[in-house]
Amino acid sequence: MSLNVFAYRREHPESPPTFLDEEIAPPFNELAGPETARQLFWGSLALERRGLRMLPLLHHGEVWAEGAAELDVLESEARRILADLDAICRETKSRPGVAFWIQNILEAIRVARRVTNGVGGVYIG
Repeated sequence: MSLNVFAYRREHPESPPTFLDEEIAPPFNELAGPETARQLFWGSLALERRGLRMLPLLHHGEVWAEGAAELDVLESEARRILADLDAICRETKSRPGVAFWIQNILEAIRVARRVTNGVGGVYIG
């Protein structure tokens, strides 16, 4: 099993999300890591020590970032990982493929921010 990332749209707060898979531009896809990445990467002390709060939630569950403020937090955390990726990968014993997971998250954020009818969001889980 793997962790996936999807952009979505909600027409109103009570409506179910409509996933926007077709909006993701190649070479990006929905991969956010293998299931083992929950503990080994996303739930690592390396991320928590850097002050990340949203992405470490993947250790035990899902992330739903909806609306501009939450997307801003998610984007900030993703960019902070990229900025210190070599050190984080050494600390977590992760491979360079992590950068692709982060780029997939950033692409989903880009798509979610383009939602005009309703509110855009990103789901990771």
